[in-house]
Amino acid sequence: MRNFIINKEIDSILSGTMNVNKSLKGKRVKIEAFQKDGQIVGRSDYVVLNSRELESLYGGEVTTFKTSITRANEAVSFKVSVVDVLDLVSFNGQSFRTEPVVTIMTPPSGSEPNSPFPAGQIMPFKFNLVNSSDEDIVLDSIPVKFYVKDNKGKYLLTRTLPTIKGKLASHYGYELNIAWNQKDAIGNVLSPGKYYVGFEYPRDIVYSKFGSSEKIKHTIQPLYYVDYIEITVK
Repeated sequence: MRNFIINKEIDSILSGTMNVNKSLKGKRVKIEAFQKDGQIVGRSDYVVLNSRELESLYGGEVTTFKTSITRANEAVSFKVSVVDVLDLVSFNGQSFRTEPVVTIMTPPSGSEPNSPFPAGQIMPFKFNLVNSSDEDIVLDSIPVKFYVKDNKGKYLLTRTLPTIKGKLASHYGYELNIAWNQKDAIGNVLSPGKYYVGFEYPRDIVYSKFGSSEKIKHTIQPLYYVDYIEITVK
């Protein structure tokens, strides 16, 4: 990766150029900023190509991108990693409700009532499905979709995300990250207004405790009872 552009006022990397040397299908790019002592000072909230979908790129291409990495002025080096869209993260030390499986939707920073987003701003969303029990479990398939609806409930964009399934260790969770560029399914920039943005998945799931063949049915309740938010674009 090369040619970072840094916004001096907020000390953030906002864009750059990268050389893609392999297919990115089913992958996402993350960037980490390091101090001289090797400590991480910043991570990318998202990496979005200016040209087309990330997974449509193949080896040997050079493309520009948009990102957001704070405290970039403190960094002396950067690490660019290609990781699976579906990631596995630890939730050790975090407390949830007593239910064995919970979901968490994390909206973009600044998603407050009556706080509209500027037109064209890229919005990163995160979805987690967490095994909050003290035992390892094995999940049956759980399909997940990201969507954007208008204020009348009409779908403007849907994106199928990797299916969640298989073994999930105690107090670990699967994580999906997606950045919305305020465009619809055919690439049109959406007009200012109110939109509903969230994730769709079956609330009724099936899993088993690791090492057991007994199937357990469970109805998921999202943490804070939220799996979508209302976004206002000004």
